[in-house]
Amino acid sequence: MTNHLDSDIAELREAALGYGARHHVIADCAWPEGKRIAVNFTADFDAMLLRRVLNEPPMQLAKGEFGGRVGIWRLIELFDGHGVKATIFTPGRICELYPEAVKAAAHSGHEIADHMWEHRVPKEPELEADHLRRATAAIERLTGRRPVGTRSWHTSALLRQEGYIYNSRKVPDHRPHYIRDEKGPEGMLNLPFHYAIDDAMFYNFAWLNTENAAQRMADPDRVFEIWWAAFWQQYQAGGYLNICLHPFVSGRALRIAMLDRLIGRMKTLPGVWFPSCEEVARHCLRACPPACTGRLTGDAEDALEGRLYHLRRARHPRCGTALARQPPLLRQPGGGPESALRPRGNSRRGPQDAGGALRHPWRAGRAARRAAAPPPPRDLRRAGGDRRDPCGEGAGAAR
Repeated sequence: MTNHLDSDIAELREAALGYGARHHVIADCAWPEGKRIAVNFTADFDAMLLRRVLNEPPMQLAKGEFGGRVGIWRLIELFDGHGVKATIFTPGRICELYPEAVKAAAHSGHEIADHMWEHRVPKEPELEADHLRRATAAIERLTGRRPVGTRSWHTSALLRQEGYIYNSRKVPDHRPHYIRDEKGPEGMLNLPFHYAIDDAMFYNFAWLNTENAAQRMADPDRVFEIWWAAFWQQYQAGGYLNICLHPFVSGRALRIAMLDRLIGRMKTLPGVWFPSCEEVARHCLRACPPACTGRLTGDAEDALEGRLYHLRRARHPRCGTALARQPPLLRQPGGGPESALRPRGNSRRGPQDAGGALRHPWRAGRAARRAAAPPPPRDLRRAGGDRRDPCGEGAGAAR
């Protein structure tokens, strides 16, 4: 059994390292002068399309329709009032169903990006290409401008062929990064979001055919606290945040009010940049092209390390005999094929040399940015102020 476990671990390590080698993180790409953090507000203008694809009942379709009739207009008004340039990921069919809303968003200066033709990508290559071209043409007809960004499952090769420069779908890292194709040297920039910063994970009852036990309906004040904490952490690191909204979810009045408070509080801090995804993508491509970025390390390898650690500590369920004895070995960034492998512990903190300096360059850069930032509040959830919070209030004070 030990040999079988060793074989599984070796296979897992090889696959993970190969996967990591295809990802190149922009670890220390400075934002434009005077900017400390880039915050992308993105809206997936799905309306009822996904519901129709899943053949859901009329009540669910009506929830989607609210986004096209009411929610999208409230979001446009919110973003315009704060001077935020949002990115509206729009399926091609939505251009036919709600053309005035799409044109109004474009007229306000927001980016209209692709979100597939009808919120799905066909498996057939010819049909996939037809869907992408139809969606691209539909957006260009309404806005007068060809989209360059997408949130979709289209292949990178097809996206590049049609002139796209970034995708905003995958989440292997919290920072912008390049993902190289499985075959060939080319790739595409990815601007990641995460489901912890996705309104549908908190607000949407009856989410995509889920059972009752999986339902959720969070208090907007609680979502405010979580999203502010995520922003505050990235603000200290000089990082990036991509907030994913849906007009039929966040377009409700109480949630719009929460977003108004959230953006207003972000704006009280210096150096907060609210660009469109296209602006972030063009900045990354210009300032940090793929050649100057590093491998996907840190969080991804730490997760793999923890998994390997627990596999190595596995014991026989009856006699308790250890199934493996050696600690996991992981390739370190910048090392050679032999000397780069060495044992690592299960600590989430990077290894340090005798002088206490972090050995990983990307961790050293992150540590330097954190040291330069004001310290975080002790507890963002408690009510009342905190002298270390630059806004002068805990998150609970916004209730």
